[in-house]
Amino acid sequence: MSRTAEPYIKVTCSLPGKSEVQVVADELGINDDEALGLVVRFFIWLDSQMNEQGYVDHATPERISRQLHRPGLVEALVKAGWVMEDGAGIMIPNHNRHMGVAAKKRMYETERKRLQRKRDNVP
Repeated sequence: MSRTAEPYIKVTCSLPGKSEVQVVADELGINDDEALGLVVRFFIWLDSQMNEQGYVDHATPERISRQLHRPGLVEALVKAGWVMEDGAGIMIPNHNRHMGVAAKKRMYETERKRLQRKRDNVP
């Protein structure tokens, strides 16, 4: 049986405590857990929309708000520093660190090595 890799995004254990999540929560008037869910949902959406330079053309805050059912989300992400908006689309600063092909390859290799060490009983 062959397995097809599912698309994925990197979510680290430190994400819930990041100040950027708190900024999103404050800007939207919601709690941190709700903000975390919106941030993850945004990055899931973004992963299928973004080009190799980290840009989504024609992605206005209004269109993204309709897509993700949350008015003000893009503006909150801009204030948090996770999104840049230029009127014609949005850009993700430093997208290659977490969402680029190389970042995903590094993450996959790290996980593969962790599982190998576990199988080999190496601490």
